[in-house]
Amino acid sequence: MQDAILQAVVEGVPFAAAAAEAGIPPKTAHRWLRVAESGATHWEDGSPVSQQAQTFLRQLSEAYALACGQFEAKAVRSILAAGDMVSKGGIPEWRAKAWALNNLPHTRQTYREYRELHVEQRGTVSHEHRLARQMSDDQLLEALPGEWRELCEPLELPTRDAGAKA
Repeated sequence: MQDAILQAVVEGVPFAAAAAEAGIPPKTAHRWLRVAESGATHWEDGSPVSQQAQTFLRQLSEAYALACGQFEAKAVRSILAAGDMVSKGGIPEWRAKAWALNNLPHTRQTYREYRELHVEQRGTVSHEHRLARQMSDDQLLEALPGEWRELCEPLELPTRDAGAKA
């Protein structure tokens, strides 16, 4: 079961889907990884994690990290190999290698295009909608979906005079 999950991850299948394919509910599989990565000694319900389970979960977490690394390395090699191909028109496929330069950690700083936006606002920004301001309260209530209308209808609150008489 563990080998099937890890092989699927190496092939690019997300962990939750690989676990589900092996018959393990995705929430359970993710809980296992959380416990292994945090080094927790108790499950979320407060019950203790046995030593045998801690060992299994630690090994699973380490094997999962290795499988992720294997998938990533395989994918990068595939992208780089695509950069060596020549299109039907005889032009080298440069986009794959450009993607690699933009996205791989060791080349990202040099080749990635950075865009910076600086916004400066002074004064008050009004977020009122002109159309809503022009509508009466009755028109606004009518525009609401039915389930919201009853929540927004005016409440019958006692006035001060009514409270003084009581």
